Amino acid sequence: MVKKKIILLTGSTGFLGKCVFEELSTDYDIIRTFRDKKKIKKNNNNEIHFDLNDLKSYNSILKIKKINYIVHLASRIGWSGENMSDMFQSNVLAVGFLAQVARNHNAKIIFSSAALIHGTKKININPNTKISLDSPYMETKYLAERLITSSEVNYCILRIAGIFGLNGPNHLGINKTINQALKKEMPNQAKNLQGKRNYIYVKDAAKLIKDVIKRDICGIHLMAGSKSNTINDMIKKIYEIFYPECKIKFNKSQFNRNQIIKHSSKLLKTQSFIDSLKDMKSSQN
Repeated sequence: MVKKKIILLTGSTGFLGKCVFEELSTDYDIIRTFRDKKKIKKNNNNEIHFDLNDLKSYNSILKIKKINYIVHLASRIGWSGENMSDMFQSNVLAVGFLAQVARNHNAKIIFSSAALIHGTKKININPNTKISLDSPYMETKYLAERLITSSEVNYCILRIAGIFGLNGPNHLGINKTINQALKKEMPNQAKNLQGKRNYIYVKDAAKLIKDVIKRDICGIHLMAGSKSNTINDMIKKIYEIFYPECKIKFNKSQFNRNQIIKHSSKLLKTQSFIDSLKDMKSSQN
């Protein structure tokens, strides 16, 4: 029997991490990290304590005998006014540590960065778009990228668009809308109803990360939905699927600022927005 490759997965209890764990667990031996010690099952060597801000917890990773891949998803989110000093240890220095671990094990590191390091107000983002760091959070992501690319390890950096799905974080407005529809509430009125976005479904993102490992994709890649939709259309489709009795009347929108992220041609294509919603609906049943 062929021995399974070993993956160290950080952020495994998070929104994306849960889906990545589910996607990878059938084909790989997964070592999951937990920030909260209480969530670790007793006598389970594949669950370890690792808190990005607790340097003592880093020893648990140093004790691992063999790692083939590191999938680093854990991060301190910085959309609530956090400054650089709040996030530097968790989002930068911790990545440098993991890059060194990857080097020691001759392992590949897959890092979840963000497409918005190109600028939160950019209309079109593609591989040639200049870096524009307009928030401390994006600064930490870019510094982490630089540490990885200079560490002489095999890597794949994924600059990911906004991720949506069931129980998704509300800092992405479309997740808030999904949660409102599930609660049978009216949606908040967005000001930019005609603006187009190509967010990515969380399960698609997980499948793409698995494919990156399977096909040994390297380098830096933008990851987003294959097709774009207006915010207006996304809201309508969400309510058609989750709360069809609700008849939405939109205020007239004076804004139509797009933000389209060019999904890498090296990565698998993603399913449509409506198919993603149908998948969410079926998973509820």
